[in-house]
Amino acid sequence: MKEFNSKLVLPFIIIWLFMFISACNQENSLLESELDRNPDVETIKKIIEEDESLETFDLNYNEEEAMDFVLGKKTEELFPLKVGQKMKLVDKALEVEFNGDTAYATLTKTFDGVLFIIASRDSLSNFWNTKDLNLYKKLFTTTIKRNIILVKKEGADSSIINWKLKSTSLPVGGTLTENIKIEKVKVYLPDGKVIEVDDPLNYYLARDFSFREIVPIIKQQEEIKVEVTIKSAYKELDFVTFTRGAIRGRKHLRNKKRFEFVEGSEIFDGTYYHRTFVGNWQVNQFIGHKHVVINAIPWGVIKDSKAPVESSTWGIPYSVK
Repeated sequence: MKEFNSKLVLPFIIIWLFMFISACNQENSLLESELDRNPDVETIKKIIEEDESLETFDLNYNEEEAMDFVLGKKTEELFPLKVGQKMKLVDKALEVEFNGDTAYATLTKTFDGVLFIIASRDSLSNFWNTKDLNLYKKLFTTTIKRNIILVKKEGADSSIINWKLKSTSLPVGGTLTENIKIEKVKVYLPDGKVIEVDDPLNYYLARDFSFREIVPIIKQQEEIKVEVTIKSAYKELDFVTFTRGAIRGRKHLRNKKRFEFVEGSEIFDGTYYHRTFVGNWQVNQFIGHKHVVINAIPWGVIKDSKAPVESSTWGIPYSVK
């Protein structure tokens, strides 16, 4: 039997591997370039980016001047007066799958955030003396995801690409943590209808009557009640807020309010505390497509200047007419 000569074979193996990897890379790059050049995908991207309702989630997620008063909560480390977050969109990704004349898109956004806490280490009586106050800043990152369904308009063909947004799921996300999660949201509408959601990415609100559930339409100055169930690993009551009101071109309409804990609602399952919070607000007189953004943060994040930020966030679209 002839002896196997590895010196002769090795160069051929290296060449074959190089050609295989190059072919794979070329195939991937071709797939990516074809997707990028797909006029349907480009149209869908444009529709989503320009959609006023989707935009209002970002406008209300970034609270900026709408910081919340938390007077009355004494803690061991800090006495917080105001709490708010500033969010900056740093990345977004859109995945699209087609099934005939229907497109199923998943929009994922990454935000860099700064949590601002204005607090004192002394008693509440010193809050009105600015010399006793300190500003604490905490950096964090969140990811928000939502599903979107689009359909091709009737009469559109391959030469006239024409899509419209049909329905969207609720946006959901937060920091990478299992210590606090929004479990369920109930929205009590002025007409007596109740929207109850426990799976936000699979709960769709439509722009027309083609779905059973449509985006809630609220009249000016009507009142909405929201009930939120939180799962928390912490014994102390969580800091749960909702921000709403901002629309395109009118960020200053943004307003923030804290939910109230429902006494007697707490259940401990041995690992997590399940609590219910409730809040209501009167919509303003400005018509348009809007979002209410619900944010839950452990109280320890607020009271401890060194505790890392943990958060859970849902959004609910609505329209004022």
